[in-house]
Parts: sequence; C-alpha cells; structure tokens
Amino acid sequence: MLDRLPDGRARLRFLSPVNRAEVELAGRLHPLTADFSAPVATLASRAAALRRSAFSSMLDSGKNARREKLYLIQPYDPDRIPLLMVHGLKSTPVAFTNLVNDLLADPEIRRRYQIWHYRYPTGTPVLMNAMTLRRVLGETLRKLDPSGQDFATHHMVVIGHSMGGVISHTLAPDSGWTLWDSAVAKRPGQLAGPPEALAVLRDLYIFRPNPAVRRVIFVAAPHRGSLWADNWLGSLGQRLLKTRSRRYPGAAPGGGSQPRLHHPVLGPPD
Repeated sequence: MLDRLPDGRARLRFLSPVNRAEVELAGRLHPLTADFSAPVATLASRAAALRRSAFSSMLDSGKNARREKLYLIQPYDPDRIPLLMVHGLKSTPVAFTNLVNDLLADPEIRRRYQIWHYRYPTGTPVLMNAMTLRRVLGETLRKLDPSGQDFATHHMVVIGHSMGGVISHTLAPDSGWTLWDSAVAKRPGQLAGPPEALAVLRDLYIFRPNPAVRRVIFVAAPHRGSLWADNWLGSLGQRLLKTRSRRYPGAAPGGGSQPRLHHPVLGPPD
C-alpha cells in the first residue's frame, strides 16, 4: 500500500491479510484479497527433502539428521490459538498440506488460529517420542512466552493423526503410577542410579495434564493397539526397525543397582 505523507513524500507499506481483512483508502474501507493456497504449495514444494525423510526416519531413527522439532509456519501471535498438528507413522508434517490449505481458506479460522507442526522420527519407541514431544513443547512455550501470560499459551488445540494421536494423548491425562508400575520394579525413592538417568526414567513413565492444552483431537489413532502389530507383517516391521539408544550422563551400565526396565513399546521381556 502506497501512502502519501503530509510533507509530500511517499511511504510503501506491506499489509498481511492474515492479520487484517480490510484497509482504508480515501476514507473508505476496502477488503484485502489474498491467495492463501500459493504459500502453502510453495512451502510443501520446498519441503520435498523433509517428505522423503519419512521412511528413513522410521527405519533408522538414530541416523536421521532431522530430529524432533516444532515448526511455526507463521510468526507467533500471542492472541491466536495454536493449532498443533502431530503426524503419524512413516510420515512428516507435509502430510497435513491439504488440511492446512483448507483451514487457511476459512477467514474465521485464520482470525482465531495459528498453525504449528511437530516433527519426530517415527521409528523411536512410542513413549520416548511422547516424552520428547512434552519436552519440546514445554521449551517452545517458555521461549515464546517467558512470562506465561499470553492467551495463546493457555488455549492450545492439538490434532494427532495415527501414532501422532497416541503420543499426543500424553498431553492430556494424569498417568499416575500405572505406566511406571507396569515397567519398573521399584518406585523412584527405592532406585539407585545417576540422577540424570532417573530423571529421564521418571519423565518417560510419569506425566501430568499440560495446562497449555485445552483440547486434543484424535484422527485414526490406535489407542488400543493394532491387530497388525501381532501378525507376520508387524513382526517383519519390528525386525526392520533400528532403534538407537540415547546415552545420558552417568547412565552407563555397571556400578550400583540399576532400574529394571521393560521395553517402552513391546512390554516385559519373555
């Protein structure tokens, strides 16, 4: 928009149709028009490498260079509701391209919401991915809103598809001791080990409702597991996956009584 200033100079302004629907010209209001599909298509085309990483990050999550990350596709707005999308198995945020395009076509949604994406390597065990989601989300919110006073950081909506729904589920309930007792032989106060390793263990199995999240929407999320996991195809998939353990300071084996753990996904050993 070109403005003529009182001193005769001109000023060029760029207006975002995301933040305003109309502009005043010569005393009259005019609607701002925009093509919201073009930037979505451009973003998707530039994310081709990210899209191709879906399969490799499932088969060998440790080798994949793209680690867990939360993406904001627009500048942070403290007054709009974050709509966080979490993709499923063998997938990436690019899978939500059509949904994002449809949502941005609605002026009411554009006015009230801002779209975020969470990306993670889907070959990592489910509870570890869920723990990392909670950590990354907490760190992001603290960076965006250090005072914790923004409307946005208290009214988040999460959409989880497939496995993304399973890990997003841990943002809402209080786990109590149910998961811990099913996997660890003793309570935290009875365990001996490096404090860093015990803290990771506690974060893995114990979680509380996230106060930033108001609603979680599940799309085809297998909360009760899948029959495919127990047939020949599921067994083949488990053999193909390469889950690389992460080491934490002081967590090396040996020295003191270590917690007895079961696999975060497959359960207790036979």
